[in-house]
Amino acid sequence: MAIRHLVGKAGKVLVGSAKRDMNVEGWNLTEECDWQETTNTGSNGFEESIPGTKKCSGSFDASYDAYNKPYSNPPNLTAGQTVILQLDIEANVPCFRGNTVAVDSLNIVSTAKGVIKFTCNWHTIGAYTIG
Repeated sequence: MAIRHLVGKAGKVLVGSAKRDMNVEGWNLTEECDWQETTNTGSNGFEESIPGTKKCSGSFDASYDAYNKPYSNPPNLTAGQTVILQLDIEANVPCFRGNTVAVDSLNIVSTAKGVIKFTCNWHTIGAYTIG
């Protein structure tokens, strides 16, 4: 079977109902499960657990765009705000879509050499779709 590798250059982060393109340098997504301990005397000395709640978290990095400020409304990427977020792996091919996330932090970095950049960290609130 042939392999079709994908490159990150077509990836996008779209924010809000209008799907504002944040022109990112890259993004990451981590899905986690909160495993619930169920070990008991019948476990024969082995740990047992069952899946509990699931969540996603991630971040994206971008150059600061004076025409598309991250803290303007939209996209409203300020700590404590909720926004709709879509992560695309290719043009119009979402990996994570139509989901409300909470903005945990927005870190803006300015250096004497280079452009101003920012990182937005987020986590899901409620149900989400991957794939």
